[in-house]
Amino acid sequence: MYDRVCIFCNKRFKTSDKRKRFCNRKCWDKYYSKTHRVDIKCITCGKVFSVNISNNRRNKRFCSIKCMAKHRGEGMRGINHPNWKGGVTPLMEAIRHSSEMKNWRIKCFIRDNWNCVSCHIRGDLVVHHIKSFSNIIEENNIKTLKDSLSCAALWDTNNGVTLCEDCHKLTDNYKNPKGKNQHKNENLIK
Repeated sequence: MYDRVCIFCNKRFKTSDKRKRFCNRKCWDKYYSKTHRVDIKCITCGKVFSVNISNNRRNKRFCSIKCMAKHRGEGMRGINHPNWKGGVTPLMEAIRHSSEMKNWRIKCFIRDNWNCVSCHIRGDLVVHHIKSFSNIIEENNIKTLKDSLSCAALWDTNNGVTLCEDCHKLTDNYKNPKGKNQHKNENLIK
């Protein structure tokens, strides 16, 4: 047995481990909570808060969850976001994700009774443009999202046909603008 003195409370204790420096776990916790802390300034509110060095492996930058949410909500939008590219969203992507496109797809699904018009199955359905989406954009000289919303040809439900994924892959312009597939769009509309 070794006779030791606790480095926190100076109390004498006996131990079988010669490396032991504290009389109990409470003294160990108190010692490390006082000596192994670092002060950090919250990047949202500026409040200085203290964290245990061992708990700061993730580089805490916020004093609370509220400050973190505020920073991510307001501070990480638009020009302040690290992925900001000057407000440039590709036009095709903006049109495809617009609410008008969602409405167009739903109208086509309802008209075709949520069935593939080629094989008549349900599930994994898409709406295929009979006249190519990119051709409509090009022919109508659409340069902005606002232009696309006023273009009637783009939102004409007669230009859309409900297909399952398998039948969609057989169309002549499925991710293939050169039209190498043999299946023609006209055969789908019966």
